[in-house]
Amino acid sequence: MAGCPTPNDPTQNDSTPTTYAVTVNPSEAATGESVTADVSEAAGGATVTLTAALNIDRQVALSASGVTFSPSKIRVDGETATFTMPTADVEIIATFSDIPLAAIENETTGTLAIGNVGTVTLGSESLNMIYANGSTSMAFPTGYNDSGTETLTKKFWMAETEVTNAVMAEVLQWAYYNGRFSTTIGDHNGLDTTAAKHGGQLLLNLDDTNCRVNYNGVGNFSAESGYENNPITNVTWYGAVMFCNWLTEMRDGNTDNVVYTNIGTSWIDDDTTENNTRNGYRLPTSNEWEYTARYRGADSTNTVSVYSDPFFTKGDSASGAISNTNDTTSCMEVAVFDYTDPDPYTDEQEVKSLGSGSANTLGLYDMSGNVAEWCFTGDNVYRINRGGDWYCGADNLAVGAFVSSYPNMELFQLGFRFCRTAD
Repeated sequence: MAGCPTPNDPTQNDSTPTTYAVTVNPSEAATGESVTADVSEAAGGATVTLTAALNIDRQVALSASGVTFSPSKIRVDGETATFTMPTADVEIIATFSDIPLAAIENETTGTLAIGNVGTVTLGSESLNMIYANGSTSMAFPTGYNDSGTETLTKKFWMAETEVTNAVMAEVLQWAYYNGRFSTTIGDHNGLDTTAAKHGGQLLLNLDDTNCRVNYNGVGNFSAESGYENNPITNVTWYGAVMFCNWLTEMRDGNTDNVVYTNIGTSWIDDDTTENNTRNGYRLPTSNEWEYTARYRGADSTNTVSVYSDPFFTKGDSASGAISNTNDTTSCMEVAVFDYTDPDPYTDEQEVKSLGSGSANTLGLYDMSGNVAEWCFTGDNVYRINRGGDWYCGADNLAVGAFVSSYPNMELFQLGFRFCRTAD
């Protein structure tokens, strides 16, 4: 029939899929280090495997536009990462660096003023601390109705943001390299791809899809690509405590300033001894958390009337808000929370996601909303957490409110930030 193609016409039967180029550009690679792809080009939807050649105590971070790597960072020689090929060429940036074997503090000594910023650096990751209290007798209001009063006697720093997935992964990696885990999951400090434990207690539920820190089973912790700067979740109170101890050891190279001791192979939270005169990292007390959430400095907007210089936000309001939690608009300016139906968020957001204007007077972000935050303080058989979260409504954002949870509880909207007593 006229116009019908002949069976052997290659122009009519060519079903070869379109392929796209895969290139790897190394940065800061030492001699002998590389990342190689198993293919130089691939069709959209294909799985591409990357293999790293690494020297001792070295790692490589992978990034590319429009691509998610699993994992996004390789720390073991010969280990691999994969990604799904998009329908476009992919140029991979492979950034090599030393594995952080220490944490370094900067700008935390000398003459200090409220609001000064100090930095903790862990390899390629860093986070800020804010000098929050310089008085040994600081009275402030407490409670939802501002009916209570407490007095702080410790000068201290508070982390600017909630601890991120990337920072948590770095600390866990340090713990692994320094023998803090056993690869036998039944041991008190067991570790596998589903869980990290210490003292017989769950630290982090690695098996939950909402947990964005991954362990590959052969020595490599990483933050899920695209979630590096989101706050850690699915972490227990025990996990937050061990993070603080291990970060202190990373900084000092010893346990002299570790705040939490009496942690055995059968750890119970009430057995934990806290020495907050030491300058190691620790969880804030419930009172320290409330003080920093309320602090307003010289700004008298929406504050408790009997206090001044500094002023303190009312207990029925979100941290830094200009009105109480009944005012949805004022809450939206400072907090990530559930303010509409359907939910405006489907997950926690990056720290500082609302911009610099959402920080409170001290310069602290997400004190209300995003994820709730563990405090050290106990409440009967529970441990207090504060601040509300992305999944809950405005009432939970109130700086005078708190929730109590079992210390072994891990939730998709519960994380923490740390503080430390000032030198």
